[in-house]
Amino acid sequence: MNTKEFIRKQKKLIREIPYKMQYWKDFDFSKLTDIIAVKARGGHKGVTFNDIIIMADTETSKKPLAKEDNHIVAWSICFRAYHTNIATLWGQDPWEFCDMLTELRKNLAGHDIYIYWHNLGYDHVFTRKFMYERFGKPIHQLNVKSYAPLFIEWGNGIIFKDSLMLAARNLDRWAKDMDVEHKKALGKWDYNKYRNQSDILSDDELLYIENDVRAGVECIDATLVQLHKNISTIPYTSTGIMRDKARTEGKKHKAHQHYENLAPDYKLQQILEIEFHGGYTHANRYCTVAGVNRGIYEATCYDFSSSYPFCMLAFRFPCEKYLDLKKEFDSADYIFKNMETYAFSMHVIFVNIRLKDPKFPMPVLSMFKCSVCLNGIADNGRCLQASCYECYLNEIDLELIAKYYTWDKIHIDDVCVAYKDYLPKWFSDLIYEEYKNKCRLKYANDPVALALCKSRFNALFGMCCQHPVSQDITEDYETGEYKSDENFWDQFEEKYNKHVKNRNSFLPYQWGCYITSYAMRNLFLLGECVDYENGGIWEYSDTDSVFASKFNENKIKAYNENCKKLLKEHGYDPVIVNGREFCLGVAELDKKAMQFKTLHSKCYCYRPLVAKGDNFVMGGDLSITVAGVPKKGAECLHNNIENFKPFFTFDGLTTKKLGHTHIIVDKIYTDKNGNITGDSINLKPCDYVMTDLDRSNILYTDYMESELDLGGWVNNMQLNFFDDEVMKMF
Repeated sequence: MNTKEFIRKQKKLIREIPYKMQYWKDFDFSKLTDIIAVKARGGHKGVTFNDIIIMADTETSKKPLAKEDNHIVAWSICFRAYHTNIATLWGQDPWEFCDMLTELRKNLAGHDIYIYWHNLGYDHVFTRKFMYERFGKPIHQLNVKSYAPLFIEWGNGIIFKDSLMLAARNLDRWAKDMDVEHKKALGKWDYNKYRNQSDILSDDELLYIENDVRAGVECIDATLVQLHKNISTIPYTSTGIMRDKARTEGKKHKAHQHYENLAPDYKLQQILEIEFHGGYTHANRYCTVAGVNRGIYEATCYDFSSSYPFCMLAFRFPCEKYLDLKKEFDSADYIFKNMETYAFSMHVIFVNIRLKDPKFPMPVLSMFKCSVCLNGIADNGRCLQASCYECYLNEIDLELIAKYYTWDKIHIDDVCVAYKDYLPKWFSDLIYEEYKNKCRLKYANDPVALALCKSRFNALFGMCCQHPVSQDITEDYETGEYKSDENFWDQFEEKYNKHVKNRNSFLPYQWGCYITSYAMRNLFLLGECVDYENGGIWEYSDTDSVFASKFNENKIKAYNENCKKLLKEHGYDPVIVNGREFCLGVAELDKKAMQFKTLHSKCYCYRPLVAKGDNFVMGGDLSITVAGVPKKGAECLHNNIENFKPFFTFDGLTTKKLGHTHIIVDKIYTDKNGNITGDSINLKPCDYVMTDLDRSNILYTDYMESELDLGGWVNNMQLNFFDDEVMKMF
């Protein structure tokens, strides 16, 4: 459509259909016949789609006397075209929602009708039985996990899509980030109020359901404008936005051909997926023990600026096909001698492995990534020592293990090797350009562009470590259950080889493995900047941050200068915006805490230091990071850090944390109050009880069947090499 035609249709739409929130039966659907039908491109040849943005939503209520069942009490749907909101329609009867879709289908000329839901997995449960009875079973559905459909397609062209996957944030945050005209009408809907479908909705309630969908279509429109996409070509997820951009750039540089040349075979691919370890999260076991400062310390936190993108620009990665070395080693010397030039994937067996310093608070070895661990001592998911530890890893991980552990014997086999080089220039340039854009947009008055730039930049790592073959998860349309493909591993080779040949494949999975290995090594280098000589304590770490009681600022400075040096050697200088220097990978002061307390990984509490000087110290309100508890849960502590202890309960009424129970009924029924009810989700406040370190997992013997030569001792023999200093902790 050219500009003149676009403006003409926009003016006609505004003139003939002035925006209005109205009951769905009062809307003249024939006005939508002016919406143009566009021919789809790519894999949808011959199919047309309707160039209209649509967002739908439901509100639900729990039945007063039932323990679980819920029902829809209101639904809303908003139409937007030519950057103009056309109408928001509403209703209360779920069957009428299907009637509305039928009218929509009759009056839109194109075949595909895309309808977004912000958290489709929730609304789908409430609407599924009605949709299936009216429009039949879906012909295509993709689920990222159980109860999390990415899209659902019916034979009549109606396609539900999940905007939450696209936005990667809640609707309130998304609307603010995109700076759209309408935001969520927070506080206008009382979720504790019982409602019937026959109730008359108040003005506030109508405003609430209107703004949810109105904000949604405006956010999608703003995204389309920034990406130069239409409703048919927009990616499904936030990661997909960056992947599409990178793939387009990669095609100019034969990225798929390069991918095919270095893609491992399917067996090595499975090993690489075992090697991948993600971020490092751990709490100092000495800081979590009762009685030592009551577990409360001062803390300073440094974190890295864009840790993963820095690794992608600063270091070398396997950039050719892995070759079987056909050698075995009883020493790591060969690996370390050649690791600057070559990347290694290997199977390693350690005999009598233990920390060089039994008091070292941050053990490297994971208890969950090993294939065998005999007579192990675990520290919150990390291995302090074991009589036998067997795993797959790369040379970066092995170097880090050798730095902090010693062992009696080592055996290395199944060694594969590949030449190392920087990532392709087109890809690293793309990373650097995205970083420069993000830095510049921080000072520009363009919140939409900044929000999308941040989303793209954050996806750079995720797109490198996406599994090439994902397990199919299907919905049973009768029972509502989700099932994983039982034949996944039997079909892995075939599906993987198909992925390698797919012309859209261009990012090797092994790059993702190395990104996390390099990042973990950097984290331990930052840990070395703790001022141990003056009593500094490394208290806690989470992927790209270190909490410590005291840092050596000169070491921090030296670390940062080395980061800049590594980037400059590869041609990437710091970014200067408005006189301020930005540099990937450097350690930056994140926060200071006058009180810090941790129980285990993903579980800490701190009081930020607001002011200090002239014998005056003042702290702010407590803040928490506890996996499974919203930040609001800090209110439960009543601003007293002493309350942050094992078995403390964060109550659901305060945290607003909700438990989800899926309720599948035999058939649609009408309750005694006239509410038409299908499947539902029961949401109720969910308490969270904080645990201490899992003491049952600290001392254990795992006698796994093994055919290993363990150096003259038998599997069932308890070795006596556990250090007294370690044992005192337990």
